[in-house]
Amino acid sequence: MVTSHNFSRSPVEEVMFRFCSENGQSVEEVFPSPYPGWEKIRNQIIHSLELTANNKITTDCILKYTDVFLLTTGDIPGNLILIAPMVPVDIRSLIVQGPVSEINIAGSIENLVINVRYEQNNDKMILVFKASNKDQFTFSRDEMLVWFDTARENIHRIFDAIVTSKLINRIS
Repeated sequence: MVTSHNFSRSPVEEVMFRFCSENGQSVEEVFPSPYPGWEKIRNQIIHSLELTANNKITTDCILKYTDVFLLTTGDIPGNLILIAPMVPVDIRSLIVQGPVSEINIAGSIENLVINVRYEQNNDKMILVFKASNKDQFTFSRDEMLVWFDTARENIHRIFDAIVTSKLINRIS
């Protein structure tokens, strides 16, 4: 399991999870800043699954982290994202000079895709990591919890691979 980052100030502006139950009932919860930690979010996912799914099949999973980094004078946002050698070639298109860019990265398990969206908004750089199941895929309650844990781990690994030490030092 990927451990939590230990930043003195979290860049997480918002975390959102969503899923649908077998009967089509959609469950969505948003956790605004300050970041409450994965344990609290995971416990809420468990609680929501217990209330909604009743061990029935669920689908349409999303876990989204929105991170915001303040830019300083002279920052070039595209240079603040590092493409590490272990990152697949297809993610390298993340560094484009436009105001918005995004790329999809296959997750570590079947039907998991991570969409990374980069945007510059005045004096802020916004990175959105959105994990979703890429096809209509059904999960039992226990499988869904594993999916959310794996999605979080994948998001953390991608964050670690692309966010430069210059940005990390600003929040450490």
